[in-house]
Amino acid sequence: MDNDAKSELKNILAAYKARLVDGQDREAKLRSARASFIEVFRTLKAEKIGPVLQEFVAHLNDEGHQASVVDQQEAVDRNGHFAPSSIALKVVPLRMGEQSGQSSTARIEVTFSANQHTMKVLVSSSNNPNGSTGKRGEYDLSELTKEFVVSNVLETIREAFAIAK
Repeated sequence: MDNDAKSELKNILAAYKARLVDGQDREAKLRSARASFIEVFRTLKAEKIGPVLQEFVAHLNDEGHQASVVDQQEAVDRNGHFAPSSIALKVVPLRMGEQSGQSSTARIEVTFSANQHTMKVLVSSSNNPNGSTGKRGEYDLSELTKEFVVSNVLETIREAFAIAK
């Protein structure tokens, strides 16, 4: 192999190595950003979302509905399926014309889930007896204020109870 070929090979290998290092750096930064995203989401669940949902639970239960908060940490099931970190308000409404403690089969749910890949929070809801769910949207962590949580929960409950604003 002549000197020009050796030089060209050396340049090709150097460029390849630089791309590998750059790719590893990007991957490390992305892993770090995703880990940070999950930590910030956990903090938001504990300090903003959870307390707001607990207030809804208290008021709904006082009115005879069955309400609870389900806080899911990220996990992997035995089949290797990943479950993202989420927190949900689940409500079983009181049946019309019934006494407290007798609930309907309808379910109302509002869920806030962390999507590590997009680094957004997915807000979804279910608000009818058929259990159909709807994606309300994906939001940046900075958008998850107490007012945002209240607004999404009220909208879901309003739609479930067919009450116009």
